Amino acid sequence: MKELLKEHLQILRVGFPAFLFVMLNNVLFIANSIFLGQGGGSAAEIAGMGIGASFTTIVCNAFVTGLNNSVEILAAQSFGGGEFQVAGLQLKRGRVIVVVATVPLLVVLYFAEEILLGLGLEEAVSLEAGKYCRWMVPGTAIWCVSDLQSQFLNCIQLTKGPFLAQLLATLLHLACLALFVLHLRLAVVGAALANSLSTLATLLFMLAYQTYIVPSSHPVHRIVAVEMHRQNLQP
Repeated sequence: MKELLKEHLQILRVGFPAFLFVMLNNVLFIANSIFLGQGGGSAAEIAGMGIGASFTTIVCNAFVTGLNNSVEILAAQSFGGGEFQVAGLQLKRGRVIVVVATVPLLVVLYFAEEILLGLGLEEAVSLEAGKYCRWMVPGTAIWCVSDLQSQFLNCIQLTKGPFLAQLLATLLHLACLALFVLHLRLAVVGAALANSLSTLATLLFMLAYQTYIVPSSHPVHRIVAVEMHRQNLQP
């Protein structure tokens, strides 16, 4: 019974911050709609932003999440086996693969308006959705790397890092929405800019967490320090 309780507490300790991370990530999209509505956004703008967010998820996020999951699985196996240098190499190679794979997807995202018009969506909504997607291109590119970083930290049981980074980024996101959407009246463009800045903040916060906050004895520092040379993979 004690062993079972200990195992459950371990799962809760590792899994609860990951749950909060996902929850806060979803809060961002809800906040976009709320601020856009409070900022006097039209029905076409609100609908366009929602469709644009869904288009971004289908075209880019779903595919990249699958790639990042593959890297996470491989890195978790290496980390669990004590092969920290191999895990670091897989992380760096994963970043390269994700960046290369994302480029054509971002091109598709840029032409979302034309694609949605071709699918028969109302012109006004397609215009706003396309505007949102075009301004989301930089943020989506950053998100692809940020998602890989968060999954990697989760797989080596540093789940507090992504959660704390997302918490700080959420506060920044809300401040950006207040500035861009409520004050400057940038509508869907302001929401996209807020997403891009908060995503960049999340990535930077996670890198700062693993570099400066995680104790120096943690294997993550050996993973970060690994170089891209085969001789370093020798035990």
